Amino acid sequence: MALKTNMIWSVAGASGKTGKSMVAANMAYAMAERGLRVALFDAQDRPGLYSYFGMERPPDALEEIHVPVSGGSLTLVNGAPELLKDGRGGLIGDFSKGHSVVVDIGFPESPEALDFMAASDASVIVTTPSSEAVHSAYALLKAFVFRRITVLFSDNDFIMDLIRQDTDPRNFGNARRFSDICSDIAVEFPDAAGRAFMEIEGFRPRLIINMAETDEDVLAADAFKKAVGQFLSHNIEYVG
Repeated sequence: MALKTNMIWSVAGASGKTGKSMVAANMAYAMAERGLRVALFDAQDRPGLYSYFGMERPPDALEEIHVPVSGGSLTLVNGAPELLKDGRGGLIGDFSKGHSVVVDIGFPESPEALDFMAASDASVIVTTPSSEAVHSAYALLKAFVFRRITVLFSDNDFIMDLIRQDTDPRNFGNARRFSDICSDIAVEFPDAAGRAFMEIEGFRPRLIINMAETDEDVLAADAFKKAVGQFLSHNIEYVG
């Protein structure tokens, strides 16, 4: 994957123990070794990135720690979940003006975390081949899509009610693909359906299947990629 300066990368995990924090730490370290100035934000509810850099105890909240690295520079900002609600307008955005920024957002269940993914320049979603992790990653992608559409049409009661119906798992006629939601919206609001499509068209996260060891694991990864492609109506980049 391309590593460019002055970008904000969000790294999300499908569930616990997927190796998401390891991916975030390695991404930041690799960027710094290439000569970039990098800021790594630990925005998990339970910060843990400090352990990847030889620290036995978590630093104080929002403490900036210089991590020794050859080439460029790496700054770890610990305990930053509250910064997600500021998006690009707060401290994370300030750092991005002079750094490449990697933000470990954990499993983004809150609206603020999902909105931060949308505000990022690029996103990485980490999962494992286990059925639980794959289902969790798929749920994360769907949650992001539904959040973006909800934000987009929060002032349209008809579309909001339609989204609730389409996303209700108890409704046997609920939408199985994002294009189904667009089709339902287009019945009454053709222009709004186009806006919804354009909103999600730009969401192209990178996918990492971690801890894949067997042929069955590879098949599980392929099936997941196919399912995501069908739901989003476009392919996402499979990193490895």
